[in-house]
Amino acid sequence: LDERSRSYLLQYVEKLPSSFSKLVAWQSLWEGMLRGNIAPMELLTTIRRGLAAEDEQLGLSSRLGYLRGIYWGFLNANQRKSLSQELAGELRQLMDSSKDRDKKKSFYDAFVSVSMHVNDVALLLKIWEKKESIEGLELSENDLTNLAYELALRGLGNSDEILKQQMARIENPDRKKAMAFISPALSLNPTVRADFFESLKDPNNRQKEPWVNQAMGYLNHPLVAKESEAYLRPGLELVEELQKTNGIFFPISWTVSLLSGHSSPEAREI
Repeated sequence: LDERSRSYLLQYVEKLPSSFSKLVAWQSLWEGMLRGNIAPMELLTTIRRGLAAEDEQLGLSSRLGYLRGIYWGFLNANQRKSLSQELAGELRQLMDSSKDRDKKKSFYDAFVSVSMHVNDVALLLKIWEKKESIEGLELSENDLTNLAYELALRGLGNSDEILKQQMARIENPDRKKAMAFISPALSLNPTVRADFFESLKDPNNRQKEPWVNQAMGYLNHPLVAKESEAYLRPGLELVEELQKTNGIFFPISWTVSLLSGHSSPEAREI
């Protein structure tokens, strides 16, 4: 995109006449940001402005994916902290006002993802405790498990108890096993987290690759990135072994889960 086209789309992309033209335009804006031609906050502003006007579920899911990608991948901790409450408030309002169940669920997922302010986290805790509900949206067992993970990520004093209680709620045996595997990556105890990472050096503990990827994502999430920098070098050193012991795509997903939450100068040096 040239400068004139970028400027026009940043102002009017949500008003383009067809779904296809909007899809192409949004992809062009995203790629322009990745190339450094558009500031992340500038694109985020455009995305926020257009959410209420997004009338197709596929388009909405894509826009919210971009929103989360910018929020966690391109903003620093101070930017997220200053933006979180306002952004979460917008998403909650859209969630509450949406009449379409799928759209409401998409706004809910985004609201959970960006919530960091104490008031928003307190609401999420009440939802998990089933003391609050979202009108028109019934959360599944899997939704509540993911919510427990997100609450644990935010370092609540009772995080380990939340994980324990959620595991007791789960009726599906495979999901219960998955949570038992993933939960140590979210423990309040740094020794438990470190021991979990060490356990992944054993190929037998990497057999359930989706579980490993999810746990590694939590272990290296931006909210705990500083504490998890110690896993970067040994995690990268494992990649060659992963190419021999795991599936063909696993080394890539492992590397993405390991690195995507880190953006500090110290992490770049590694």
